Amino acid sequence: MKYKEIEENCLSGLVDSLKETPQDKKYHGEGDVYTHTRLVYDSLDTIGLTEYQESILRIAALLHDIGKIRTTQDLGNGDIVCPNHSIIGAKMTREILWKKFGLVGTKEAMLYREAVVSLVRYHGFPPHALTDSDGIPKLYRIAATGFLSPDFNLDLLYRLSKADIQGRICADKEVSLENIEYFRVLAEDEGLLEGMGHLGEDPYSDHKFLGFGTGNCSRPSLFDDTWGEVILMCGLPGTGKDTWIKKNSDLAVISLDQIREELGLKPGSIDGKIIQAAKEKAKEYLRRKESFVWNATNLGRSRGQLIDLFESYKARVKIIYLETTPEEQTKRNHSREAIVPEEVIDKMISSLVLPEYYEAQEVKWEIV
Repeated sequence: MKYKEIEENCLSGLVDSLKETPQDKKYHGEGDVYTHTRLVYDSLDTIGLTEYQESILRIAALLHDIGKIRTTQDLGNGDIVCPNHSIIGAKMTREILWKKFGLVGTKEAMLYREAVVSLVRYHGFPPHALTDSDGIPKLYRIAATGFLSPDFNLDLLYRLSKADIQGRICADKEVSLENIEYFRVLAEDEGLLEGMGHLGEDPYSDHKFLGFGTGNCSRPSLFDDTWGEVILMCGLPGTGKDTWIKKNSDLAVISLDQIREELGLKPGSIDGKIIQAAKEKAKEYLRRKESFVWNATNLGRSRGQLIDLFESYKARVKIIYLETTPEEQTKRNHSREAIVPEEVIDKMISSLVLPEYYEAQEVKWEIV
């Protein structure tokens, strides 16, 4: 994988948009987003990093604020905001690395891509770790990203966030840099800067922390009161979810594709009737305390509503995310009776959010 070529070309087609995207002068006296991005890139501290880690950090620095292209709003009187730019930027980063550079379908490509995506997603947190009321739990949740994405760690996040502040002209620069150093010390004290601290080597042992998603990370789980398992499949159409289920499970399957076909709706279409019918079937299994597989794409945060439903019935939830090469995905999709249009799949990739460690009792990313 020629990561240097990606670094040199990842902003291709975005430079003009970045130059045309303004920033609030109170926080970015240096000017537009492109000017800021170059300053951040030049401020990176890469001492002690491997060449591989350095490439991840450098690409993340170049892409860290691309979400501002889509989210920036001029409120007038010089006030400029860019709400959720890191969340949008993370999705844009994934789409660029996936579609433009082919970082998809192999374990190396997936892990490298998601390390960059996670840095973009969380780069704004370190300066606020001290003042955020949910600071410590967030620190643990972000660090736990490393269980699924081992090329990501809080040291890289610290370096990116520090460069982000150094690449600005603003009145509170010194205070922000002090806060980032607090983040580093806190992460180091908790053993999370480059590792997992007392989260342990086995993320799904009996000591997985309670309430990871809601922020209660203060004590380990001492008992398991679940009665059985619900498997939630996750992946683009054509990634082999049906095949995985046949090979790995003999549980009953709730298939949204099947329900969609029964209702006479188009492949890949979204309709409340489909979800409602599937949820009613799920509740029947849950009331009987019978394990099952929920088979659908589940590509965004809305899957959290399903997880909440399953857990409300005391089911243990396992998320299986599947990924394959674009060639194999297209081949499998076209071998289906109900082919999902390519334009629909393109939209799915642009909105894709891989399941994170804390979303369920167990989360796996697999290449198939």
